[in-house]
Amino acid sequence: MKLGLRFRLIAFTFCLILTVGGSILGYSVYLGRDNIFNAFEREAIESAAVITESVLNDLYFFDLRGLDVRLAAARANTDIRRIDVMDLEGVVVAETGKGDSRLGHQLGGPLAAGMRSASTWLSISEGGFFHVAGPVSMPDGSRIGYLHVEFALDEPQARAHHLATGIFLMTLVCLAAGGAVAVGLSARFARPIVEMAHAARQIGGGMLETRISIKRNDELGVLAQSINELAANRQKAEKALAEKAEELTRSNQELEQFAYVASHDLQEPLRMITGYTQLLAKRYGDKLDQNANEYIDYAVEGAKRMQGLIRDLLTYSRVGTRGKEFALTDCEAVVAGTLRVLQPAIEESAATVTYDPLPTVMGDETQLLQLFQNLIGNAVKYRDSKPPVVHVSCKQEGEHWLFSVRDNGIGIDPQYANRIFVIFQRLHGRDKYAGTGIGLAVCKKIVERHDGKIWVESELGKGATFHFTIPTNGERT
Repeated sequence: MKLGLRFRLIAFTFCLILTVGGSILGYSVYLGRDNIFNAFEREAIESAAVITESVLNDLYFFDLRGLDVRLAAARANTDIRRIDVMDLEGVVVAETGKGDSRLGHQLGGPLAAGMRSASTWLSISEGGFFHVAGPVSMPDGSRIGYLHVEFALDEPQARAHHLATGIFLMTLVCLAAGGAVAVGLSARFARPIVEMAHAARQIGGGMLETRISIKRNDELGVLAQSINELAANRQKAEKALAEKAEELTRSNQELEQFAYVASHDLQEPLRMITGYTQLLAKRYGDKLDQNANEYIDYAVEGAKRMQGLIRDLLTYSRVGTRGKEFALTDCEAVVAGTLRVLQPAIEESAATVTYDPLPTVMGDETQLLQLFQNLIGNAVKYRDSKPPVVHVSCKQEGEHWLFSVRDNGIGIDPQYANRIFVIFQRLHGRDKYAGTGIGLAVCKKIVERHDGKIWVESELGKGATFHFTIPTNGERT
């Protein structure tokens, strides 16, 4: 699961404070504990020195009763657990405190071995107790015995525990404060950023009415205001674009309707001109001179050519205004029907037309028939001395079917690759190739109505390949 910025900021701040606080806690406990036990060691050595002064005379005169009294008084210190007084041989001659009696025995352990050669006090923590041992010397420096004092560690351990508890509680307070700071930082910075990111996604998804409610005087406030202004400007642009698109659509519909009405209404006058001109030639041709008959022929030819242009213009306008609802259309059956329509031209030119297995698409069957008829018809018409060879193929590319109509004809100069799809644009004279120059424009309009594109790849004298695409949505292969 992806963690949000707010949660990550809180987690990072809390972990940072926890790490720093834990380090401080550990170091403080270590340092405080060390100070406590160092102080206790100094106090223990001072206590041992005081006891040495008190037993000095009694040990010198070997007054065992006096030693017992002195030791009992010294043990009034609650930290002292046991005191041993030893002669120069290390044999215990007087003792007080807890534990088994050591009278008449030498003190064992590393501390006892070290105190005989030491000139000062030795200390060691062993067996859960703190031990101090050292020589008992006269004012002139002559050694007369040794002293061993055993201290309980309850007091320093309690002090260390209290210190650790206090530091731990302070750390908890710091962590709570750090958590509050993390939440505050999140509310101050992470929450506005998350809100702006959410709003930006909504705006990017088309919800242009979305606005950010953040009102601040810092950089985040400026960013929020900029996003709001961007959304407002884009909303205005989208609205203006929609209005322009609607106006353009309406204008195109009006132009198409005008072209259809104009071409339809012009058919009748042209038929009358053609009919009466031909009737004039038939009835009075023998009474007119050669120039008059030639003028009549020009008039009839011009009227027929105008009829052809108007008929093709009518066909062009009907692509957008008289198209059928899209339905599943078998392109292989459409191409087969096209070949039946073009059979006379194919036989006349000795052309060979083949096609691969073709898919079923969502489209207007009548317009697709016209599309293939124009492309294959052009491939047969624009040929050189060789018999035409035409092949229709198709392959799927992503979400589109890519159709190709390839021929071996005269080809097209690449500089005219776009011009040939413009209405009434011709690359050859009427005396060489018949036509009005509207066929490929009709093809382009049909393909665009099917949400596709059309283009040509060709070179002069090397044939041409016309490609067009149709979406695969709803097809059956």
